[in-house]
Order: sequence, then structure tokens, then C-alpha cells
Amino acid sequence: MHKTLLTSLLLISICFAQNFDLTREFTMTSTNAPSSRSTGMVSTKNNEMYIFGGDNGNFTRESYKFNLAQNTWSMITVPSFVDARGQGSMVWTDSLLYIYGGTNSSQKFNSFITYNPTNNTWTNDVLSSGLSGKVGVSSVFTGTDIIVYGGHDGSYAYGEGRSLNVSTNTWNSSNISTVNNPGPRNGHSAVWTGSEMIIWGGYTGPFANSTIASGGKIYNPNSNTWRNMSTLNAPSARGRHSVMYTGQYMLIWGGNTNTSGNVITLSDGAAYDILNDTWLPLTLTNPLSARYDAYSCYINDRIIIFGGYNYETSTYKSDGAAFTSTKLDISDKINPIDITVFPNPNTGIVNLNLSNLKSTTSKISVYNLVGQIVYQETVTTSNPTINISNLQNGVYLLKVENNGMEYNSRIIKQ
Repeated sequence: MHKTLLTSLLLISICFAQNFDLTREFTMTSTNAPSSRSTGMVSTKNNEMYIFGGDNGNFTRESYKFNLAQNTWSMITVPSFVDARGQGSMVWTDSLLYIYGGTNSSQKFNSFITYNPTNNTWTNDVLSSGLSGKVGVSSVFTGTDIIVYGGHDGSYAYGEGRSLNVSTNTWNSSNISTVNNPGPRNGHSAVWTGSEMIIWGGYTGPFANSTIASGGKIYNPNSNTWRNMSTLNAPSARGRHSVMYTGQYMLIWGGNTNTSGNVITLSDGAAYDILNDTWLPLTLTNPLSARYDAYSCYINDRIIIFGGYNYETSTYKSDGAAFTSTKLDISDKINPIDITVFPNPNTGIVNLNLSNLKSTTSKISVYNLVGQIVYQETVTTSNPTINISNLQNGVYLLKVENNGMEYNSRIIKQ
């Protein structure tokens, strides 16, 4: 393999292995922003953060989207027949937003709300999982299925999960294996890496003064098996924390823990490197105040955190910020950027602007993280589009060869 490509892949794998720095880039605008709130659901699509529900003393059905590039909020109209709820989970599929579980105080849900942005339509209380209604439940989208896991019903936390096939809208007949699974979890986090689901943290019981669960597990749906993940230098045990997945790192920040039944709000965290099974401490510059149940996500090399709740001061939060990191700007460490790649992350359709290059003929190659070519073509335009929709979600290296020069950039398919 070309030496430059080996260097690029190595940088992606081990870049700056000392810590994970986060520096506030800007404070999110308060214009048209949601009021103070916590416990709602969050997901991303097309470089925008979508939030739904939550509470600030009362549960709401309000929904908003935040545009990172413009630092703007806009409200999404939600019809009154849609249940207000919080403490559920939310994921985007290719075309629909799915909101699962949660509570409105009087009811715990085991079904979905769906939203179609194309025609601005909502459904309510559809596709019941057959499980008991759960609060503090997680969900991830694998590209074909939505996997839901854990949660509590007010009396017990559970270590069970099921998956929904979104093309047929049917629940798979076999449940997720319980062998070596994380056990009962409530208020935990879940991320999809492109091939596996990581469950981390949470409580083993239904309430914030329940036993805090330590560590996490990694689930492979193809083999229906769980495996352990490193605990060395992991964050302290906590639940209802923020989680952000960058394509290589899973960031854990904030949340709460308890000592002798007393809830303590946290403001620290760590980053898990999925390629090397290692944890790095987070170093934050100009951080947000301690909080849990915040809305958080990763968009276009930015960490976004908004809202939340602080137990000690009994305050719902209405502020938020975008953070950058040298860890998130790996492409700049690989080679000077003379090409533009967008959108990034993407869902499989990638646009390139190669107008700064000398020749209109370019060889484009996409490599996975073990150095295998998974896409290649030669183009004769300065604005080509490549289609990697058939690839699994994850991190890839894009290489453009033009007039004897080589240009590299990281791309994320999600």
C-alpha cells in the first residue's frame, strides 16, 4: 500500500493518543431556541440536530431542528394527537424519524412515533414491540433494523432487547441474546458503529438512586453475541449522560451518579476509541456547566450539547454549545485540504469539489480502515459524485490522485 495512505490510516487509528480535547467553538443561539428542558430525544440527519419532547416540569411534544452551519433553530409542527413524552429514544432511518418508548408520567410506551419530513406527516403509537412500556430505553439504527434495549417500567430495569425491520415494519421473531449481555440498564447510552452496538453506563434499577452500572458491552447483530470492552481509564460509573459518536470515538460526558442515595451531577467524561479498545480522558476548554439528560450529538466534526438538568440547583438548562477537537479534524492532519467533500457525514452519496486541482482527470479511491479498496473510479469532471450506499456505516479514507499528487480526506457514512 502507498506509504502516504499507510500514514493516513495510522493517523486515523492512533492520532494524538494522550487525551481528547474539546474546545468551545461557539454558543448556540437562543433565537427561536427551545425553552429550558431535559430528558428529550435527539438524532441527526443532513448535518442538522433534531430534538423531540422532554420536560421542564411538564412533558412536551415540541420538536425542533438545529442547523449547525447557520447556528439557527427552527420549530417543527407536531399535531396534537402525537403523545408528549420524554426519556425515550430516537433514530433516523433513510427516510423516517422513529421515536421509541419513554413516558408522559401517566403512561410508559412500548411503541413508536414516526415522522416523515418529505410530506410533514406524523403517526402515533404504532408498531408495538410486545415488550412492556419502557423509560430510559435506547435505540440504534443498523441500516436495516432498529434495535431497542433496556429501560425500566417503574418497578424494574430490564436487560432485554428486540429489533424492528424497517423495510417490512415487523419485529424480528428472535430476541437479542442475553448471554454475556450488559444486564438490566436504564438511562444508559447506545451507539451504532457501523457493524456493532455499544451499550454503556446507566442504572441497574428504575431510579437515579439505583445502583450505577459500570462499564459496557458491545453487541454484534450478525452473530447475536456480546463482548466486553475495556474499562481501563473509563469514565466513572454514571447514567443519563451525553453520548456522541464520531465514527471512531464514543464520547461520554456529564450525567449523574449517586453516593449513599444522593444524586450528584457530573461535568467530566472520556472518549472510547473503538479501533484500539482504549479510553482517553476528556480535556474541556470553556465547557458547559454540569448537567444530565442533555440533548447531544455529533455533526460535521462538531460536538453539540444542549439543555439538560442540574440536580443540585434544581434547574433545567436552556443553553448549548458546539465544540471542536484536534481529534475530530483528522483530515487536516493527513494532508493539506485542496478538495471539498460534502456532506460529511453522509448517507452514501458523496459530492466532491476538485476545482482547485490542476487536472480535470482524477482517480478516486475509498479505503476501509484495514486498507482495503472498497470503491474506485476515474472521473473527468471537477465536481464528481460518488455512491458508497452499498458500504456499511463507518469511517473510510478517501484518496484522490490528480496530476501526480495525492489528496486524502476522512469520510463518514452513517
